[in-house]
Amino acid sequence: MNEIRRAVVFTVLAVAIGVVQTASAQDLEQLMKSASGSAISAPSETIPRETPQQDRFAVDIPIDPNTYRLGPGDVIGLSVPRDVGGFLQVTISPDGSLVVPNMSPIHIAGMTITEAQQYMSKVWSPGRAGIHLGLLQMRRVRVSIGGAVKSPGQYIATPLDRASVLVDLAGGLLDDASSRRATLQHLDGKTENVDLLRYQRSGSLDANPRLQAGDHLIIQQRPAIVPTIGVGGAVVAPGTFAWLEGDDLTDAIELAGGTLWVSQDTVILTRFTSVRDFHSDTLSLEQIRSSGGRGPKLFPGDVIQLPHVFANIERGAVWVEGEVHRPGIYPIVIGRTRLSEVIKMAGGFNTDAWLGGARIWKNWREEDPRQQAGLGLDTLPASTDRFIDTEILRLYSRSVRRDYVPTDFEKAFHGTSEEREVNNIALFDSLTISIPRRQTLVLVAGQVKNPGYYALVDGWNYRDYISKAGGFDKTAYKGRTRIVPFEKGVWLKASKSLPIQGGDMIFVPEVDEGKGWEKNRDIVSILLQAFTLVILYLNATK
Repeated sequence: MNEIRRAVVFTVLAVAIGVVQTASAQDLEQLMKSASGSAISAPSETIPRETPQQDRFAVDIPIDPNTYRLGPGDVIGLSVPRDVGGFLQVTISPDGSLVVPNMSPIHIAGMTITEAQQYMSKVWSPGRAGIHLGLLQMRRVRVSIGGAVKSPGQYIATPLDRASVLVDLAGGLLDDASSRRATLQHLDGKTENVDLLRYQRSGSLDANPRLQAGDHLIIQQRPAIVPTIGVGGAVVAPGTFAWLEGDDLTDAIELAGGTLWVSQDTVILTRFTSVRDFHSDTLSLEQIRSSGGRGPKLFPGDVIQLPHVFANIERGAVWVEGEVHRPGIYPIVIGRTRLSEVIKMAGGFNTDAWLGGARIWKNWREEDPRQQAGLGLDTLPASTDRFIDTEILRLYSRSVRRDYVPTDFEKAFHGTSEEREVNNIALFDSLTISIPRRQTLVLVAGQVKNPGYYALVDGWNYRDYISKAGGFDKTAYKGRTRIVPFEKGVWLKASKSLPIQGGDMIFVPEVDEGKGWEKNRDIVSILLQAFTLVILYLNATK
């Protein structure tokens, strides 16, 4: 009877031990919570998060026994001679050794799986059947992350996890983080660059290196001024991207998501040597790929264009300045790229953008004679003849006047479908697209007592602003007061019914006293001549 009782007790203990051994840490914690009625707490920084259990064997490529290096914590399976045990499951010890019953310990940490198998066969089984080794479970490593992430700190990962996994464990990037500027620091002092954007766009594994024990990943903030490169044409996601030193042609194409099936074999690389000067080189993608190369290194401002196979396109570039998220130079297909496409490449309008004052104009060429004329007039001294000064001013204003391309931005982006079709114009080379900040001032100039800029007031007409400026001066020619709307750039006769907008100018000219006398003098002269003719006629008829 005592033996039966002992057997029952032994069986119950064995089952209990088995349950405890198979219970997860979460199960044990829950049991302890239930037993004590209070949660077990610890400082959050002492409990590093880790790769989820279901993801520990989720690999992007199969483990290569010739490259995977073993380390403490790896669980391996050994097929050994029968006198030793046949098949064994062994964990590499913290000092990197493999301890097997009836065999001398050997150090295998740092070896590849293939190297460790050859070494064990040589040491443990010389002259007998070889030993076979396989990886059953990967070790876990402690890594850390800092910089522009939501939850910097230490985390647990596996040697097959990549830098992007660590970013996900840290809650992702902050809004001001750079998706291209990250550095992975190893314990041996070596570093690797991490380019999360290129990895996401193309899946290039070299842009997303694997983690090692003790690694520290630093995510940099996005700089205030970022040099860029542009990629357009037959790519998945054309646009402008941050430039990194060492970027090559292949990197740029990968950032744009790769080529489309309609892409030609040729690539046009445009490089700007100054604000207006650039040169283009035509390269062969097939030759670059067949040679195993990645193409030429890129410089800030470079533009890569991949033509479509069905189009013999003309390429160009436009300048976008002012209130957009990413001002700069953007590649276009002449006569095909639309205004809205370029604004989209520039990141869209800022909240302060004033579409009513937006302009497009043709950039001057250096040999443009009007530009030279304008520069020459800058150096002329004032004339003593008022008429000559007026004519010179007119000539100068025409010489510096830009060649504007007429379009209505409000209608192009917020109008009806018909208005958008008309105003969303196709662009040509060497244009400047200028988006000003919304104006809140009105200029009162000319013959008023206090000329200058005044704050825009809703509902005011030109008379209100002149009153604000102290009223008309005694030399003011009131009847010729003019309004110049900023949005139209034309002279309008002043009227109380004309609305005044931000950026408008109210101009009051001066009375020309001399001009009135000259007019009267001419009338008197004509009358005197007529009177003389009458006298001569009367004398002749007597």
